Amino acid sequence: MKRELTGKRGHGLSLMKDRKGLSEIVATLIIILLVIIAIGIIWTVVRNVITGGTEQIALSTKCNAVDITAESVVPQGVEGEYNVRLGRGSDSEETVEGVKITFYNNETNSLPVEFGTTLDPLDHKTQVVNATLWPESNWNATKITYTAYFISDSGEVQLCPGWTRTYEWTN
Repeated sequence: MKRELTGKRGHGLSLMKDRKGLSEIVATLIIILLVIIAIGIIWTVVRNVITGGTEQIALSTKCNAVDITAESVVPQGVEGEYNVRLGRGSDSEETVEGVKITFYNNETNSLPVEFGTTLDPLDHKTQVVNATLWPESNWNATKITYTAYFISDSGEVQLCPGWTRTYEWTN
């Protein structure tokens, strides 16, 4: 049993036909909304990939231009302390925010420790570095590895990828 409505011109309109037309419009609007949401999700992912790639390229460019050499490592009178002298060439204008140093002997190695200062182009700096963060069984280091790093805009330490250098000496 269909109910009929009478329009202005006297034509009968079926409620069932009106509801069917309305459901088609709602379905179309839902599909359009889902497409817009999918585009937003895809754009967010693509933007993050592009931004992350750009930051990594910028870091690699800075790191490739850095020329730091260990000039000397001299044990101090206190066990685990060393005078470490690093020099920097006339590579780029970027300030190297720091250098992480790891000490090695025949048996073990230290945890990475800070060199303790920034390095500008043409700098030559000596710092007393304490490598006592390793087992106390043997302090006689004969080698260091060192890695330059920069600080990102968000304040995170960004080690130079693939940039670690080695310096060896005899006691």
